[in-house]
Formats: sequence, structure tokens, C-alpha cells
Amino acid sequence: MLVLVRIVHSIFGLISLASIAVIYYCGIVGEPHPLLLPACIAILLEGLAMVVSGFRCPLEPFHRKYGDDKGFFGLFLPKALVPYAVPFLSVATVIGFLLLLRIE
Repeated sequence: MLVLVRIVHSIFGLISLASIAVIYYCGIVGEPHPLLLPACIAILLEGLAMVVSGFRCPLEPFHRKYGDDKGFFGLFLPKALVPYAVPFLSVATVIGFLLLLRIE
């Protein structure tokens, strides 16, 4: 079951990273793309889920329930960097949204 939780979490993570990439692309080129609206919705829903869960990943309890003590970011980041992953991605996302102000 832990493998399934990690796979689901990885899919959400890939969607989030792809969404941030689309937002940056559109902000940098200054033009909208057909994927911009779905990307913004995905990121805003992720942010809402984080707020509702007390600024902790809503999938974290599932990791713990099935014996995962690393959590999602602990799978591929050094332990010292794990606490900075969400703040870094949050700032990167805000910067991406600010770049969208360039779209005419």
C-alpha cells in the first residue's frame, strides 16, 4: 500500500511541477497557452488543500499510516533540505504568478 501512496503522491507532484512550468513559460513568453488555465486551477487547488490541512501535505497521514517515515520529499532530497521544499516551491509559484502579469 505504501508503494501506491508514493505513486499517487508522485503523480500529484508531477502535475504540480508541470503546472508551475506552464505558468513560468506563459509568464516568460508573455502569452497565454491552452494549458495555462488548467495549470492555474491545479496549483490553486493544491494551495487550498494545503491551507485546509494546516499547511501540511494532506497525503502525509497516509505516508505515516503505512510506515513511511521519510515523507514525499525525503525520498529524493537530503534530509537537511526537506523542511525547505514547500517554502521554496511556494515562493517559486508566487513568482510564476507574478510573471503572468506580463501577459497582455
